[in-house]
Amino acid sequence: MYPDELLQSYRLKTDILADEVVAKIFTNNEASQVREVMQTLVFNDTKIDETNLSPYLVRYFKETEILPIWADKKLQLKAVSFFEQNIENIMTLLGVYSLPYCYAAADGARVLQLSKRITEQTRKRLAETAQFVLEVMHPNAFSAQGKAIRSIQKVRLMHAVVRYQILNGGKWDLAWGKPINQEDMAGTNLAFSFIILQGLRKIGTSVNFEEAQAFLHHWAIVGYMLGLEDKLLVFHEHDANILCNMIAKRNFKPSPQGTALATALLDSFKTTFPFNLLRGLAATYIRYLVGDEYSNMLEIPQSDWTSNFISVLKVRNTYRSINPFSKEEVAKNVQNFTKMVLELSEETKFIYNH
Repeated sequence: MYPDELLQSYRLKTDILADEVVAKIFTNNEASQVREVMQTLVFNDTKIDETNLSPYLVRYFKETEILPIWADKKLQLKAVSFFEQNIENIMTLLGVYSLPYCYAAADGARVLQLSKRITEQTRKRLAETAQFVLEVMHPNAFSAQGKAIRSIQKVRLMHAVVRYQILNGGKWDLAWGKPINQEDMAGTNLAFSFIILQGLRKIGTSVNFEEAQAFLHHWAIVGYMLGLEDKLLVFHEHDANILCNMIAKRNFKPSPQGTALATALLDSFKTTFPFNLLRGLAATYIRYLVGDEYSNMLEIPQSDWTSNFISVLKVRNTYRSINPFSKEEVAKNVQNFTKMVLELSEETKFIYNH
């Protein structure tokens, strides 16, 4: 289904649409103009001022705001409901499972280090990631009053800008593939979807077939709108597992870049609840989720006595699966995590209105 030759070809494929737009932006010296416009595009129904924007940029925003024809609103709503019921664990897993998992991909880690988006101002970058997830998982994410479409369009352009700068910076070897290529994009999408489902089960949370399908479907929509090619979109856990294993087999290996990213991540957790209360918990949690093989690649410290916390967490989550949160408790949890994201960075301006 995902032969080595196919995935290797995807390492040289990126996002033609966004790349062409960014190339024109730099050629025409319009970067500052674009930044100003992007700051005004917050909600999906925010109108584009065509008088102050080049025609090719107007086309970009109009062409990339359309959801795929296969997008299923019922599955999206189910995915959002599942997310909100498990928001505490999912948002935590993004930091202690999804991100370290991505860092194990050596050549992909080179991009993150070169762009300095994680090793510098790590907590702010984590806040931006959390903000993006909250925006695309909001009940009104893709409605006129939502922010998901505009947020995705900005991230898609940002990826293209990073590619352009790295490829023109003289420090990149195409033997590594192109920066933020299709295979790496697929791996990241899986880390935010399939890996989260796996992580929830590892910590004792029950995930049924319908919930998993809905969650994967929702993130397939996000992947599609970020420029991921159709063949790399996954809708079933069986396919996701196969693709995940192939990507890991091809790309996961020790690298100084991956280790540096993991170290910066652990350092950022030193002031983040509950990791600031139990020294060693973050490393223990990551090692439990990612596994010893990949943790050793990233030089994650060995587990200590805080592994007892994992057992307690699993019991709590098992109980919670049997006795789910009420609507009032869900709303409170959503508000708490929104507040937490805001506090991570004063520059992150975002309100999750339930």
